[in-house]
Amino acid sequence: MEQVHGSLIATHHDAITGILTENCFGSCLTASLNVNYKSPMPVGSTFLFECKVVKVKGRKFFLESKVISFETNKLVGDASALFILVDKESFL
Repeated sequence: MEQVHGSLIATHHDAITGILTENCFGSCLTASLNVNYKSPMPVGSTFLFECKVVKVKGRKFFLESKVISFETNKLVGDASALFILVDKESFL
């Protein structure tokens, strides 16, 4: 059985934490992302991502996320992320 490549899992962690941060606080950029892989994720499997904000310090937002196999309820991996609030005007 083929397994999902780790970079795809990391991309999903980055995306889900980024979506949460932007929806709650505004435009942010990923400053760091640390992913811990716990078990393989088979290609075609269904999975659930959970994400939460754990700390806010000025323009810094600290988040944690985890991915769980829907079929086995097994933890596939978790991640911690740091996002920095940015001014949209600075990019125009």
